[in-house]
Amino acid sequence: MTTMVGTVDEFIDLLQKMKKDGYKYVVISEDLEGQLSAPSKRKKYFRIGFAFSEKVFSNNRDLRLFLSNPTYAFVVFKDVEFIAGDFRKFEEADA
Repeated sequence: MTTMVGTVDEFIDLLQKMKKDGYKYVVISEDLEGQLSAPSKRKKYFRIGFAFSEKVFSNNRDLRLFLSNPTYAFVVFKDVEFIAGDFRKFEEADA
């Protein structure tokens, strides 16, 4: 495991460089106020205190919001297909 210390701007710059090289990333972050995930009582699943970003963010504002919470892990992939199905199931459950 590697620990990285830097500013949010430096981290965003790093992610943007990796994005140009074809990488995608998943960030696992604490979701203190429930603003990053939407629990559904109707479908019987609940927020468990974490939020996951599946894809490269479309803009830096969303990424800044995500990183403003305590962040636990940052994982880089060239291919996210092996976990994409799990994210789709989560999204469809609340549709």
